[in-house]
Amino acid sequence: MNITTGMLILCGPLLALERFSADSLMLGLLGFGPAIVYALGCAASGFWVDRFGSRKIITAACLFLPVVFLSIFFVSRYRHLLLLALAAGAGASLFWPAMIRWLGEDDRDDTLRLRVGNYNIALIGGVMVGPLATGFLFPIDYRFPFLLAALLAAAILLIFRWGRKPAPAGAGVDVPDNGGEDLPAAPRAGFDYIAWAANFGVWFAIGGSQALFPELALKLPDPIGERALGVMIALIPAGQVAVFILLRRWHRWHYNYSFLFLFQLLALAGLFILAGNNRHPLFFAGFLAIGFAGGMTYFSSIYYSVHRQEKKGKKGGFHESFLGLGVALGPLLGGLAGRGLGLRAPYLLAAFVLAGSILVQFFILGRFTRKTREGTAGR
Repeated sequence: MNITTGMLILCGPLLALERFSADSLMLGLLGFGPAIVYALGCAASGFWVDRFGSRKIITAACLFLPVVFLSIFFVSRYRHLLLLALAAGAGASLFWPAMIRWLGEDDRDDTLRLRVGNYNIALIGGVMVGPLATGFLFPIDYRFPFLLAALLAAAILLIFRWGRKPAPAGAGVDVPDNGGEDLPAAPRAGFDYIAWAANFGVWFAIGGSQALFPELALKLPDPIGERALGVMIALIPAGQVAVFILLRRWHRWHYNYSFLFLFQLLALAGLFILAGNNRHPLFFAGFLAIGFAGGMTYFSSIYYSVHRQEKKGKKGGFHESFLGLGVALGPLLGGLAGRGLGLRAPYLLAAFVLAGSILVQFFILGRFTRKTREGTAGR
């Protein structure tokens, strides 16, 4: 499913630029619209998933999305493309909270960490493949990525509804022996809120970079071609997958804020590279740094949202809502900044927003730490 997401991340802006002469604000709206629909939809569908179950909601999403992607044959204006993207965001908002609830049905520490790791690698691996596929398919025919997306969504429906019945949560997960390692850290109150804030800040940067960098790439003194651009955008999910592989086998980051903080500093470094550089190799490094940070915040957010939590569908919906809100506002506000202040302004804005998110995280951490100490002293 996330191959379809990865393809739309790149082919939407490319189509808007090449066929509809889009500017920074139009690209920003194209990123903002579906992401805000996704964020609001996830907040609602999390409750529906808890009521109706994951299987029914996933089926509904896979019936709806192929129709959306095939509507590319009726796109002749920018507003048609925007409507297609909005509908795709609505369909995705049904699919992902249902997947997260299903994922969290078994929340034993080691089992959940491995399940979340496997899920994240598959999910972000799709986002990595999507831009690469678009980089090759789009120059042949702009409709090919949308056709492939429709086929993939339909294939998911066939596998999910008529394939072998899905195994129960925790089945098939090989939990390694800790070999004398310390046990995973006990849950600490407030870390779900901290991770949501971190995820918002980093994905604000990711959303803005994915939606707006194609315009900068094409207008550099030495323009970046479509295939190289596809590789650059794919480095964000590649960095995330690398981090997922580490986190799924290692537990000492659990409820330890220092790791989350350091990875966000890495994202700030990547944003400054995008804002002040013209050399192609450094752009690769900047996108990879942002990807590393996205992997840490995403894994943390989803893990803390389902680890020993009640109403996992609701928490999973909020996790996706904060992510979607960041992905929505990054392109919109970045597009406004790009139109008024230049093509480099979106990345400086994203750095400012991420720094503000870090301050909010310190406030939340301090507040819950004080509450814990007061509760301990009271006993």
